[in-house]
Amino acid sequence: MKLIILEHYSQASEWAAKYIRNRIIQFNP
Repeated sequence: MKLIILEHYSQASEWAAKYIRNRIIQFNP
């Protein structure tokens, strides 16, 4: 997994939230 560096913390937190949400959706039955 590549290390993604974002300029702003708000963008990083938003990306992390979307990523985690997508992972949860994928694993839900």
